[in-house]
Amino acid sequence: MDDMDIKQSEKISYGLGDFASNGLFLFVSSYLMYYLSDVACLDLVVISRILIAGRIVDALASLLMGFVVDRTRSPMGRCRPYLLCGIWPVSVLFVLLFGMPELSASLKGLYGGTLYVAFCLVYAVMNVPFSTLMSLMTADAKERVQFNKYKCLGSNLGGVFVTATTMLFVTHLAPNQRQGFLRTALLFAILFTIFMLICFINTKERIQPAVTENKPDIRKALGSLKQNKPWILYCGIQFCQLTFMMMRQEATVYYAKYYLGRTELSAVLLTFMPVAAVLSAFLMPRAKR
Repeated sequence: MDDMDIKQSEKISYGLGDFASNGLFLFVSSYLMYYLSDVACLDLVVISRILIAGRIVDALASLLMGFVVDRTRSPMGRCRPYLLCGIWPVSVLFVLLFGMPELSASLKGLYGGTLYVAFCLVYAVMNVPFSTLMSLMTADAKERVQFNKYKCLGSNLGGVFVTATTMLFVTHLAPNQRQGFLRTALLFAILFTIFMLICFINTKERIQPAVTENKPDIRKALGSLKQNKPWILYCGIQFCQLTFMMMRQEATVYYAKYYLGRTELSAVLLTFMPVAAVLSAFLMPRAKR
């Protein structure tokens, strides 16, 4: 299919996909630790184990999904089927994660840990193909820049939406935070599911990678990564960047509640970064070499 067939609506739809994907990620990374500690009243040691287990599963699942996508063949393409099949379980697990029932301390830990690990696994199944999709929608460098601009814009608008409105919804949708988080998660899950389905419906995979008969198996491919120094360096940079982001996001709610004395101020503090990123999304395409 000719790249001239690309419409503005397709670029916007791809941006909506990252609005949903990053919105889910930011909601969990910003509020899950606070929810588990201050709302569900879990021990911090248990929470730390839950979060570490989920991050390990996410890292391994993201790596393996690259091999899965590379070997996927379907009438809908290589990436788009995972958007359609992934958003439903991701949204359900997302809601259940913030809907912990009244249980004993040990069962709360089991409930939270099981659901968070499952969420991280299914999120990787959806998010890795979504990120890969941009490389299969067009071979035109200028069009890819445009797709990336809308992707970054959608991602950061999703971040602004989540950080600016979550505590507002939690406070006003229910008489207490336990019900407030559950109802807010349900509302967001519906919105994010709609946006990801719009992305699935309106995007097209125009590039069909050449089929190679002799693909290396996963063990050989993983072994070759040890020799790939740029890849190792990139992974190290991403590790540091995500570690800093997670620490900042999760600590901000506590800072607003216990130091500033107003939990709702976390919305203002958490919104600064995505707002700056939205502004930069408009400026970057104009940058000159």
